[in-house]
Amino acid sequence: MIRTGSLAVICVLLGLTPFSLFGQSLRPRQPVIKPVHFALNPEQHRTDVIRVKFNDGLHVRVEAGKLVDHGTRSLTGSESVLAALDGARIARTYTLSDAQLKTLQDNAQSNLNRAIADLRLCFNIYLTRGQEAEILIDALNSLDSVEYAMPMFKPTPLPTESCEALVAPDYFPLQDYLLASPVGIDAPSVWSIPGGTGSGVKIADVEYGWNFNHLDLPPLTLLGPPSPYPSSSNHGTAVLGEMGGLDDGVGVRGICSDATFFVVPANTANGWDVGAGIIATLTTLGAGDICLIEQQTYGPSVGSNWVPVEWDLATYSAIVLAVGNGVTVVEAAGNGNQDLDAPIFSTGNFGHYPFLLANDSGAILVGAGAAMGGSSTNHSRLGFSNYGATVDISGQGENVTTTGYGGLYSGGGNNELYTSSFSGTSSASPIVAGAVAILQGVQIALNGTPLTPAAVKLALQSTGTPQTAGTFPVTENIGPYPDIVAAIATLNLTSSYILTLSPASVMEAGPGFTLAATGDRFDSQSVLYFDGTPLVTTFMDAQNITALVPSNLVALAGFYDVTSDNMSGLSLQSMTFAVNGPTLGAAGGGLPVLKINGSLGGADRRVDIPVAQPITVSIAQPLSNPQSANFIVFGEAGVPNSQNVFVYPPVTGSLIVTPCQADPLNPTLFTVFTTFGPAGPCGGLWVGPAPFQFGSTIGLPFPLRMTIQGVIEESPGSYAFTNGIIINIF
Repeated sequence: MIRTGSLAVICVLLGLTPFSLFGQSLRPRQPVIKPVHFALNPEQHRTDVIRVKFNDGLHVRVEAGKLVDHGTRSLTGSESVLAALDGARIARTYTLSDAQLKTLQDNAQSNLNRAIADLRLCFNIYLTRGQEAEILIDALNSLDSVEYAMPMFKPTPLPTESCEALVAPDYFPLQDYLLASPVGIDAPSVWSIPGGTGSGVKIADVEYGWNFNHLDLPPLTLLGPPSPYPSSSNHGTAVLGEMGGLDDGVGVRGICSDATFFVVPANTANGWDVGAGIIATLTTLGAGDICLIEQQTYGPSVGSNWVPVEWDLATYSAIVLAVGNGVTVVEAAGNGNQDLDAPIFSTGNFGHYPFLLANDSGAILVGAGAAMGGSSTNHSRLGFSNYGATVDISGQGENVTTTGYGGLYSGGGNNELYTSSFSGTSSASPIVAGAVAILQGVQIALNGTPLTPAAVKLALQSTGTPQTAGTFPVTENIGPYPDIVAAIATLNLTSSYILTLSPASVMEAGPGFTLAATGDRFDSQSVLYFDGTPLVTTFMDAQNITALVPSNLVALAGFYDVTSDNMSGLSLQSMTFAVNGPTLGAAGGGLPVLKINGSLGGADRRVDIPVAQPITVSIAQPLSNPQSANFIVFGEAGVPNSQNVFVYPPVTGSLIVTPCQADPLNPTLFTVFTTFGPAGPCGGLWVGPAPFQFGSTIGLPFPLRMTIQGVIEESPGSYAFTNGIIINIF
């Protein structure tokens, strides 16, 4: 049983011959073709940084800014070239340790049955004034020990076509990419299915900047080195809004709002290096997780020649490593209007031709299709979108409503900006990433193990809404548009799950009652469990079961887990059932001014926060009150031990908020914040009037469930209860 007690804490990845793995031959890597002379393009390339990779099988490392081979003779014959680098600073390209990179390489080779580049042999050479990059690149490429040397690209524009629109009156109704197929991906139809909101899945967004403080975004965790360069945060904010917009009744609703989100700068003090960003995610992401690449790079043609970042060999190698470790890589196909099947993409480029099907990296390349009522036929290719055989799936590339920019709404300042015209392969890619998160979330919740990246791609491709002909023909392939309901139908799901409970709550100390559960895949052996206690269950049909809940199980107020089990031995998802007491009542209800991490809570008014993740508690001022509103926030919390006795974890330092007992007749009820001070027993908790925000950037170090609710001055002299929120630290 999880029951409320007292609130003690609120805060906060060159072999030319086949490789062998355990005696099994691996498909060899595509051989690199080094040019005799590399012509540097100052508009695209940095002239102060060279990227170099030595041949697989050699032992080359860097110590004190110099290349060494520890007596293996790997650098023999390169002495004169290395002497020409005297004064330059040499650093490892990837921050992961040698052991971590080797483990990732071995795992990817085993999973993909193909040779993977040894990324321990990748280095960045930062030149000093007077050292000519073009001359040194040619000198390095002349060495037999060097697989390739090439310049570092300059940062490229983001794959966004346009960003603003006329002001529109609302939000969720404009998110047509959520609608039922064939218009949208039909996400709301599966949000009530276990894992259907992306829970249990991690997503890392690789790009330039984000607004960490937008009120409609979930907590974001930075991976890899921070970027020292100023960048507009609107693009990243818009991308995250499509996937993770909070389910709080305002603004937008993200496709997979219960996923866990990470952000990765592509442009750091070490240079613009998407591959390094991808590698940085692999200390956190694992099988079933998603790496979203919101970048594009320079292609071989002139003009607006943007192409997918895997055109760069080093980035391609990082993508293959991630895919080989079970991470689904979703990659914007780019906004260059390029035919990726054209002969120009099978010439030059060090012999690296990633858009040939034989060289598929395993990433999902995302093209951009027209919106319903947009500039062309729904799901037809938009003119800026790249296309070709390796473009796998399409997303909506225009008129996307999401967070950021402010063309739709800007009345609340920078942290409450919304747009209805986010576009490009930038807007298309998060839609596909969101569909992947839902598919993996459901698979993990109901089958226990994630799908492989190849299986994810196949499920979405084989069930998606076909590309249509519009301004451009379907022969210019951008792939089908996801239909998440049809994709989920391809999964081998055997577990039952609950969608709704009736009733959803009762008062404490009441009589026994019949609890009805709707869902799917129930059978004659299905049993309902009330906080771990099996109930006498009656099977109605595959979507309905009922059970008798005895009065002793609802004698005390609290929040209880209800699960179903079809006797398969699986631990299935739970639904929260509220037993209301006279103090706080049911979570939810009341004036919607109280938020946790910007959220009013989901369907059961619960906000789930991982251990050690930031927590922010805020209370807004009622619209009906022109004055600064006074308030009191009450709380009850605790963690049960094996006897269901509530104990309070020992906490020290900045996490402490000393509680103040609010009512002698309710010893488990405490005041968290109050404006009615500083005099009286709760003087130490006195705060300023609403709007008010309190946060901790380091979170709680232990699991805990709590409920908070308050009383606020709805108008001068008139008080009302606020909404209540369950906070689940897990």
